[in-house]
Amino acid sequence: MNFEEQKKYSLESIQKSDILKEPFHHLFIENILSPELYSKIIDKCKYFKNPDIIQNRNQDSSKFMNRRYNFANLNDDIIVLFKQIFEDEDVKQDLFSKFFVNTSKFLKNMKVHTKEFEVVFTEKDRFQNIHVDIPPKFLSLVFYLPEVSTPFELSDSEIANNSTVLYDKSMNPVHSAKYKPNSVCVFAPHFYSYHGFATTIERTAIVLFYIDEKFLVEHDSKIAEVDRRKRKETDFKTFKNNILYKLKEFPLIEYKDQNLEEIMKECKINAPNGRVL
Repeated sequence: MNFEEQKKYSLESIQKSDILKEPFHHLFIENILSPELYSKIIDKCKYFKNPDIIQNRNQDSSKFMNRRYNFANLNDDIIVLFKQIFEDEDVKQDLFSKFFVNTSKFLKNMKVHTKEFEVVFTEKDRFQNIHVDIPPKFLSLVFYLPEVSTPFELSDSEIANNSTVLYDKSMNPVHSAKYKPNSVCVFAPHFYSYHGFATTIERTAIVLFYIDEKFLVEHDSKIAEVDRRKRKETDFKTFKNNILYKLKEFPLIEYKDQNLEEIMKECKINAPNGRVL
């Protein structure tokens, strides 16, 4: 498939999308990939469910194990093309400019986080812990891949109840990022980007994160130092301070000209790795 044609298709979908402001700024983009590319990715993900190659993913809940296939170092034409689209500077510019005040000084440092670039398979009746993504993640993208022939094979309740659940500051759930074929939810992690998901059917999604690799190393180092001291309550403070540092260095449109120290005070992170328990 031609890269420029595929990029053009995705760019047009991104450009037509508008920021949704509740419960926090996010995008829900339908038809994010061309039908041809989407169909091929669906086929690939069916193959990646092979029990001989699938991997464990234990970061979603302490009560169950999800399954995943990580794309790091995968030399597959379709997955490589998919990654190239979202590594393209024009695509990144259009995505980041919807969230950040000024992208010029940091966009070139934004990379796909290969360690967590993967397809995640979740059985029905599961629940992911409410959390915010780690500060080095500048944008989080969740692509939905229901294994259906047409969108009409999913009921309205299945589309809503298997979405990425976004929570407001009082932890009320909002199902605005519907579990629709060939759609994606995009948001910029911050103090109140509380999210998770639940399932009523088997759920398949690709996750992709843009990170600043230098910031990731610094964040991991600070958290590791806390762990060595066995002061878990400080972990939450360190996590929040790293969010504060990021938002000061790379301001979000959502918090433009606001007092970030005041905003941070009500953040409900109370468990390691940005969890809210």
